[in-house]
Amino acid sequence: MIARTCSVWLWRGHGAWIMEGKGDGVPLGVVVLGFEPGDQDPELGIALIQAAEGRGLALEAAQAARDYALRSLELPRLVSYVSLDNIRSIALMERLGAQSEPHLLNGSLVYRHRLPAPRGRQPKAV
Repeated sequence: MIARTCSVWLWRGHGAWIMEGKGDGVPLGVVVLGFEPGDQDPELGIALIQAAEGRGLALEAAQAARDYALRSLELPRLVSYVSLDNIRSIALMERLGAQSEPHLLNGSLVYRHRLPAPRGRQPKAV
């Protein structure tokens, strides 16, 4: 697992980041730009420990990962897969401005990410 995690950084230029508390270094969660075998598009995923929820960390981390993927890596597409019953993640996707696709993939909602539009301009479709 460790070799796979490290090799994806070398191969694709992205992978997982650990989020930690300021000053204490306590792990709070992970944000991932991943591309699993069989995936059609690179995925933005995020998971927090329960104690870190509701503090805005997921939004901040997801925005940074999304922007890195679409701006710096220039990935042509980026999606997130969300379970139908994961209300918090659905709300996060909406706050990120991700667009829900009309179909499910393996029982999960599919959200497509795009870069936020500069003020006064239309969003760039990805």
